[in-house]
Amino acid sequence: MRQLCPFCLSPKKERKKEMKEKLGNELYDIKRIATFGLMNLSQHARTRMTDRHIDIIELYDMITNSSTYICQHKKTGEYNNKYPRFVLWCKKNKRVIHVVIEKKSKIDYTIITVYEPSEAIFKDNGRYLKKRAVRDRTKLALHS
Repeated sequence: MRQLCPFCLSPKKERKKEMKEKLGNELYDIKRIATFGLMNLSQHARTRMTDRHIDIIELYDMITNSSTYICQHKKTGEYNNKYPRFVLWCKKNKRVIHVVIEKKSKIDYTIITVYEPSEAIFKDNGRYLKKRAVRDRTKLALHS
């Protein structure tokens, strides 16, 4: 086990810092590949983009925007996924969308879906996921 000075970061804070750096590198790679338009689009993403009136140029512009960041990270095996997935929070002209991207290799990224975050599930304009108890109460209220 690593010894830490009492004035330095605790192990928990150190892990958070490492994860933040790793996700920052992932975001850099995603934006770099999107800049050149080299991301794959799933059929589901194409359908959802058509439903939500988002064209491919607008999507790439939102992904490469400086305000875009990773708001959720799903590791391999979570939710039955074979590859790591990232949910990007993107905003342009007061429109907020989430883009779900799957990383198959260092340069192979696929856009899985695109959606507008629901106020029933997300808080602070889609930035953060609400706690499960609050989400469940909201769902019950919507279905009653």
